[in-house]
Formats: sequence, structure tokens, C-alpha cells
Amino acid sequence: MDGVKVGEGRVDVVDVGGHRIECRMIAATAAGMPVMVFLHDRNGCASLWQDFPDRLATATGCSVFLYSRLGHGQSDADDTAIAASGGFAAGAGEPGDAGEEGNAGAVRIRREALLWLPRVLDRLAISEPALLGHGEGASIALEFTALSQRPIAALVLEALHEVTDEVSAGLEMVTCPVLLVQGERDEQAGPGHAEALTRAIGGSVEQVRLVASGGTPHQDQPDVVLATIARFLRERVPPSRGAAAGRAIRTPGRTMIGQNGGSFADEFKTSAVGGSPAAPASGPRFERVRKPSRPGGPPRRPLDGPLPRR
Repeated sequence: MDGVKVGEGRVDVVDVGGHRIECRMIAATAAGMPVMVFLHDRNGCASLWQDFPDRLATATGCSVFLYSRLGHGQSDADDTAIAASGGFAAGAGEPGDAGEEGNAGAVRIRREALLWLPRVLDRLAISEPALLGHGEGASIALEFTALSQRPIAALVLEALHEVTDEVSAGLEMVTCPVLLVQGERDEQAGPGHAEALTRAIGGSVEQVRLVASGGTPHQDQPDVVLATIARFLRERVPPSRGAAAGRAIRTPGRTMIGQNGGSFADEFKTSAVGGSPAAPASGPRFERVRKPSRPGGPPRRPLDGPLPRR
């Protein structure tokens, strides 16, 4: 499928499903790397990322695509009725069911993850991207990866606070490399939050906790976050593998077989990272724990209940 061309570097507007979407594409400087797609927070937009996407493109060599969701930035208003949004209507057993706590947020995340994000990716002919989501954008990225059945090169989830019930039970389906970035001062991230996600996600997970950050690590400590994402992509999505890196094979009765062919599940944990935004510490200190899988053994447990909602 041929995608619409977006002017490199400048703010542009594309038509997606009859709606005008504000977007930007930053050209790649290295061959074989996936497109990094930015997904902003609930009250964000493309421009609020400021120069972080440009700096990340320079640090990683990836092309970067960012856009404002409907109702945000310079994109059209979100006048799509939920009942007409691709079947995401409130009803028995649906995300908008009155019996589900926080149903408005759950419906919004579901529509973005399974209706609008696929439309945007198809319109731009972006396949197997790496997704970087902040706040609600991280929830959208995780839900898209867990439920859409589309291949994803990698996930970078910054200040993830909310995971819908259906995704909580299906996190084993997330088999691409995942980087969790959390600020120690983020009051909306409860204790044990990242550890519960690490246990439930099917693929390898790295946790990075930043001592001097709150709910916006890419603004609070941009140098540390940039260096961490660049290192993560370099190690987990090598250019020689291009956009195919990070894919996994699911075999009946077995755990995931990763890109290196070993039947194991990796978990990564990091100690807290200090330093100020202007003068970051020498880098995250990692403790790598490899947990051999048991072929034919039980799958990873889903989360014990939903994560706290905002």
C-alpha cells in the first residue's frame, strides 16, 4: 500500500478517514532502522514534544513520525460519535459499558489504538514501527501492540499509568522488546507498577527509573532519556535486522522464541538513575536477569487486577 508523502521536517496535514491530521516526518540518517512513531499524552499534541523528536532522530538514526490526535493541536476536532467509530459503541461487554470503571478513558484509548492509529499508519504506509508513547499515548501504544496483531519493532512506554482490563489479560501477546521509562516523582505510578508489567509482558522488558523526574521524563531529564532510548534501540533493534527486528514466533505449548533463536524470557531491571537534566549521570546502571523458560510450562500470569486509572 502506497502512503501519502509528508514533507520532511516541516509541519504538514494529511487526510485520514475524512479528517485532517497535523503531523511531522523527520528523515532517517541510518539505513535499516524502523520508523519511530510518537504518541502524545491525553492533553498533548505534536508541537508539545518540542525538539525531543529531532534530537531522538539524530541520536538513533531513525526516521520519526509524530502527529496530533483528533481534537488536539492543529488536527480536526474529534466529532466522531462513539457509536459510529468502527463498532466501538457502548454496550454489553464493550469498553463503553456503564459497568466498567473509567469507561470514557477506556473507550478513548480503544478507539485510538484499534481505529485511528491503524488508519494513520496505513495512510503513511508505515509498517512494523517502533512506538514511543507518553502517558495516555503509552496506553494506546501498548493496547495497539497487544490487540491489533500487527508486527511492532519495539515499544518505548514513558509514564505509563493506565492499562485496560482486556489488555491486562493479554500482555503475554506483547513479544517485541519493551522499554519502560518511569519517573520516581511520578505520583500516578503506584508501587510495584513497572514490576507487575514486566512479569506479565511476553517479551523482554527493561525498566528505567529516573530519580529526578516526575510524569514527563523526556522534559525533566531529556539527555538521560535520549541516551537510554538510543542504547535500547541499538541493542534490541540492530540496523542489520532493519524493521524485522524484535519479531517473535509463537509455537503451540511453548513460550516465545525470540530473534536470537533462544527459548527464554529476558527481564531487565535497572537501579535508579540520578543526575540533573542538564548534566545527566554517566548512564543507567543495569542488572540483567535472564530467566530460562520451560517449554510446555504455564504462560506468564496476567496482571493481578487492573493498574490504577487516572
